[in-house]
Amino acid sequence: MEIESGTRNKDEELLVEKTSTNRFRIGLRIKFVLPIAVLVMFMFGMLSFYFVVREANILEEHFVASSKRGLAYFQNTAQNALSFGNELALTSFLNDLENNSDHALYAIVTDSNGIVITGFDKRSELKAGFALADGIERSAYLRKEAEENTPSIIIYAPYNGKSRIYEFSAPIENIISKKEIGFIIMGFPDSVIMTEITLTQKRLIYISFGFIILSVIGAFLLSSATIRPIKELSKGMAIIGSGNFDYIIDVKRSDEIGMLADRFNWMTSQIHEAKNNEMKNRIMQEQLDMARDIQEGLNPMTYYHKGGIQIKGFTRAAQEVGGDYFDYIDIDENRIGVLISDVSGKGVPASLVMVMIRTVFTTYTKRVNDIDSAGVVTAINDSLSADFAIDKFATLFFFIYDRKKEELLFSNAGHGPLYCFKREEGVLTSTKLDGMPIGILENAKYQQAKVRLAPGDTIIMFTDGVKEMRNINEEEYGLDRILDMLIKKHDMPADEFVKNLVDDVDDFRKDVPPHDDMTIVVFKRDV
Repeated sequence: MEIESGTRNKDEELLVEKTSTNRFRIGLRIKFVLPIAVLVMFMFGMLSFYFVVREANILEEHFVASSKRGLAYFQNTAQNALSFGNELALTSFLNDLENNSDHALYAIVTDSNGIVITGFDKRSELKAGFALADGIERSAYLRKEAEENTPSIIIYAPYNGKSRIYEFSAPIENIISKKEIGFIIMGFPDSVIMTEITLTQKRLIYISFGFIILSVIGAFLLSSATIRPIKELSKGMAIIGSGNFDYIIDVKRSDEIGMLADRFNWMTSQIHEAKNNEMKNRIMQEQLDMARDIQEGLNPMTYYHKGGIQIKGFTRAAQEVGGDYFDYIDIDENRIGVLISDVSGKGVPASLVMVMIRTVFTTYTKRVNDIDSAGVVTAINDSLSADFAIDKFATLFFFIYDRKKEELLFSNAGHGPLYCFKREEGVLTSTKLDGMPIGILENAKYQQAKVRLAPGDTIIMFTDGVKEMRNINEEEYGLDRILDMLIKKHDMPADEFVKNLVDDVDDFRKDVPPHDDMTIVVFKRDV
């Protein structure tokens, strides 16, 4: 058993693998993880952009504020030095600024006409006694500073292709006379700001990358927890689809996936049960088909034409088997007995009663030498009354035709009249003799009567399923149609007449299924 189970599991895995690799497709895990990763990257990209811009603004504000403080100190130093002739202090300040400050690009003192007095310029050589030759037009804003006595700031294009320059300037005046005596100009590249921004960007990139990795890992773990039961469902569907309805999908979850697995297991059990029922029904159908073949074999379906007599019978059950029965038997060289019976109900119970009637009929006719119609019907009733259920009974008509006497001796057990078309007179007659149906009353007494049968006369007997056959409009075929065909086509041989009658009934009902068993027996004397 272990080897068989292992082989079966391996086959199931191969089946799932084959099913899952029939075509290339993007898995649910990728579909789950990729959108989350893209969303996280987008969110951190937006946040990084916001923080970089915000950090740049803050750095610029701090840079400008710090530069303005340095400008104010430079302004006081220059004003004191030029007002009191202490140029040594100014020179010392500028030297310290040039040598110790990595941020100051230039610091220049000019007179009121823009002629350089002193200072330094790391961009190019600075010449005292000449105007600045760096190509920057400062006259307008310097004049504005002089008029308003306020410092100003300008930002101009990169001098080295990388950094912009923040230039701060302020007027200087004589402390004693309060008159303008010149300007101070300081320039700072924005490399400090850019360096800090670059560092901030790198930090944010590292942080974002870390969060993206964590989010991808988290999404992968979450998707694995979600996809695992889905894969189990897919595997189970493939195995069940191969015909293994005993397989149970093992998904223990309380969410929608678990509910889906439970419903799928329930559906599988229903399919399994339905398949078993289908198998049972198929076996039952095969047995019923066999029973139908056996039952049809009990009825003499061949055309009887012997000794100037024609007999043709037809029977068709409404279900697989039925309760109608007809038979004819040669009693001796002159006499022939014909029987028709209709058991109440349909299906298997009725067919069993029909077999019981046939058994008694054939047994009685073979064992009793001097038989008559009333004796046969009485024997059948006496034998079966005790065995019939309360709701079971059967109608029956039996007659014996004597070729020598040209007489027909008959008895009726509640079946209805016997219809006979008299060829010589051209009239249709019916018998009046009636009796108790078989199985209702034990020891019931049955009468018999005689009727002469001339050459060319035709007798027809049938069960209720013929005249009560319905069409799509719930209309019945009716007795009138049967008798009308007997009158018009009485010259037909018995077998052709039966075929015409059956075809006409079927054409009447079309595709409407019959609600009762249908049996016809035609007895005819040759002309």
